[in-house]
Amino acid sequence: MWIKKKPLMKVIALKMLELAIEGIEGLEIETIELERKGISYTYDTMKLLNERDPDTDYYFIIGADMVDYLPKWYRIDELVEMVQFVGVQRPRYKAGNLLSCDLG
Repeated sequence: MWIKKKPLMKVIALKMLELAIEGIEGLEIETIELERKGISYTYDTMKLLNERDPDTDYYFIIGADMVDYLPKWYRIDELVEMVQFVGVQRPRYKAGNLLSCDLG
C-alpha cells in the first residue's frame, strides 16, 4: 500500500477509501496492511488474502504512472499469479503502451 504507517495517514487513507467506494455494491475495504507492523509488501498481503479466501478473485487497481514500476515490485512473478492488475489512466499523465509491460 502507498501510505506510510503513521496514525493520521492511516485515518486519512481509510476515509478516502470509504468515500471512494461509498454506495458501490460488492466493494469493501481490507485493512490488513493498515494493521500490519513494519514493512508491508503487496505480495505478503495477497498471500494472506488468498490463503484466507482462496475462491475470491482479487484485482489490484494501479495508476498508469506506476505500471512501469511493476517489474521492480517484491516477488512480482508470484504476485501476478495471485492478483489481476488493472491499470487506470491518471489525469495529466500520458500513458505508454500498457499492454507491452513485461512483468516477467
